[in-house]
Amino acid sequence: MQVVDLRPGRRATPPTIELWASTGAELVRSAAALTRNPCDGFDVGDDRLAELAGRLDDDVRDHLLAQPEELWLHLTSLVARLEEPGTAEDLLAMLEERPQEVWRILFEQPLGDFGDRAPERWRAELDDASPADDAELALLDRYLAGEATADDVRSWVSSLDGNDKLATMLDPLLADEPTAIVGALHRTLTSIQQTVGAEMLAEAIGPMQREVVARRQQLEAGRHPGELVVEATNGYELSDELPVERVLLLPSYWFRPWLIINRIDDVEVLTSPVADEHLALPSAAPPPALVKLTKALGDEGRLRLLRRMGGGPITLADAMDELDLAKTTAHHHLSILRQAGLVVIRGEGRDSRYALRAHAPTAANKALEDYLGSAVPLAEADTD
Repeated sequence: MQVVDLRPGRRATPPTIELWASTGAELVRSAAALTRNPCDGFDVGDDRLAELAGRLDDDVRDHLLAQPEELWLHLTSLVARLEEPGTAEDLLAMLEERPQEVWRILFEQPLGDFGDRAPERWRAELDDASPADDAELALLDRYLAGEATADDVRSWVSSLDGNDKLATMLDPLLADEPTAIVGALHRTLTSIQQTVGAEMLAEAIGPMQREVVARRQQLEAGRHPGELVVEATNGYELSDELPVERVLLLPSYWFRPWLIINRIDDVEVLTSPVADEHLALPSAAPPPALVKLTKALGDEGRLRLLRRMGGGPITLADAMDELDLAKTTAHHHLSILRQAGLVVIRGEGRDSRYALRAHAPTAANKALEDYLGSAVPLAEADTD
């Protein structure tokens, strides 16, 4: 059967898939990982990250921890404006030489609301507070371009009725002038690079490069790009209507097992965890993926969510209702299932759906069989 898809908005051609071992992206992801207090949730372990964070200068650590974690993660999207492979030196040069461009990117990114685009959010808030005319919106645009000051924007916002929510939303990025804010980010990242960053990048680059080489070989061998993205991200499914020209996969060693989804211009920027097979693990150690899998299956609530997905995709609200839990807790359970390779995410933001990944039970059984089958017989172990 031949199929012709005439749905409006569908791309005529799929986006290109690129894979880079970017030390620039890994530097800012390392900064984000070091902001955790305690540094939990990462495969590298709390003790290791806490030890590295303890070696930072006090003023650097204070500035690092004073920023929202999302701010550092948004800097990974800047790599898409660099030449491959997007080195740490190139990223630091961009911060120093093009602060206004960096500022605009940061200002236009949402801090905390997954999937929403900031300019549209702010315009909606303006309409709720007070109908905004073209001149007022032009002031915001001039500020983004560096042609108006933060005080100009504050004065304008304070004149609006019911402006508290909008003022709170804008305040973190109106705290100082653009060049001063970006300059502080540059100084902090430079100091991290000079103290622990070089060591962290040296440990990360080998696994990241092996991941990139392996994924590129899969694409060259004819692997479907969408399938490769699902595998590399542990469950993020590209939409057919994705409004981008490129998908840039930037594997991370230090931010495993988390997935970071950014978008800049016409590029979807995905931080994906380096796969277990590209790590240098002790031969007897269980693969981190297997540990995540057993953890995911060891909770009654998560098993109930998997069973619910057996009947079709669910929303975050469905998960909340199923387990009678708050939004953040239900989202945490869904994240654990995705990290274990059991669930795919479809759609964006509030339209996201969580679906059971194809062949998930078979893959789980094989992962356990492979690990148990790698055991050395006792007689051979005694001989050694």
